[in-house]
Amino acid sequence: MKIIQVIPQLNSGGAERFVVDLCNELDTTHEVVLFVLFPIETHGFFSNELNARIKIISFNKKLGKDFWLSFKVFKAIIKEKPDVVHTHLLSFYYCILSMLLLRRFTKYFHTIHNDALMEAPGKIGVGLKKIFFRLGKSMAITISNESNRSYELQYGLKAKKIENGRNFSSESKDSFRVKEEMDSYRLTDETKLVINIARINPQKNHYLLINSIKKLLSDDLDLVLIIIGNGFDKEILKFVELNVSDRIKYLGQKKNAVEYLRYADVFCLSSLHEGMPITLIETFSVGCVPICTPAGGIIDMIKNGENGFISKGFELVDLIKSFKEYFSCSSEEIEQMRMNSMKTSEAYSIENCTKNYLNYYNKELVNTRPTSL
Repeated sequence: MKIIQVIPQLNSGGAERFVVDLCNELDTTHEVVLFVLFPIETHGFFSNELNARIKIISFNKKLGKDFWLSFKVFKAIIKEKPDVVHTHLLSFYYCILSMLLLRRFTKYFHTIHNDALMEAPGKIGVGLKKIFFRLGKSMAITISNESNRSYELQYGLKAKKIENGRNFSSESKDSFRVKEEMDSYRLTDETKLVINIARINPQKNHYLLINSIKKLLSDDLDLVLIIIGNGFDKEILKFVELNVSDRIKYLGQKKNAVEYLRYADVFCLSSLHEGMPITLIETFSVGCVPICTPAGGIIDMIKNGENGFISKGFELVDLIKSFKEYFSCSSEEIEQMRMNSMKTSEAYSIENCTKNYLNYYNKELVNTRPTSL
């Protein structure tokens, strides 16, 4: 089977991280081509992690709308002759021409990585997706129960649910250096390291995160917050940087962010909405304890008090309460929670996820192929 994965860019982000892992796993048994709309040179944060056999085609898209890009993608798909074209994020719209004209032997799929409404740009974007999903031009895939509900609510249709997966690699070669760095942030032997890995944008709600930490510090709780992520939103980034101190650190982007998770005590995601966060899967894989807001698929992943904590809501008092529940736990209870966290990750391997995608591809291809007489 020849499979094309299409994504706008490979900058740091959960969807981008997932697509790289999916391509690498698909590449073990099938021919994989990756279309990246923006230039790899400037938007290829994860590109060097792709298997050498994977063919990468970059379309060098400029910022803003690019009408002619749809024709470039159309011509590239004709040339590649794939069985499957799988779009992610806004790349869907640049494959519409191909969905209309090149469907006889090719099946199109689209993964919704977030709340369904949040991923469609305005009424026109929602309307186009609704038409193409309803007509079966592209098969919609959701990644959690919550994203599935948002899809059904937004489009009035059913979708295939396939939960995210992650490649759980072993410790990297700079693991020891990261451990030393993380240890240096502990101000006492009892300091708890709280880590946040997320783009600096409104969705991730860094205002709530930092204000919660500041309130906890004022209550004399011994913790240090470490923020890792791309400074996507300048206004929020300025707020983060203004609060940097010996108790709040901002480290920018890190390719080896999972290593920082490995040596943290708590992972906190304060998002307003999510699909199924890859960072939370990574958190489970290293036995870190998550404390998160009840956004999207997070509520399906965290069992409160068992493998982490999930706040009642999105207010300051809610997140603070969850942190205090963690601090009230004994060392034995925390260790059990870490073990439960690691066990949870077993359900989210990239191998299982890819198997589910391949089964769905094959099922739909059988329904697409004309029957020979």
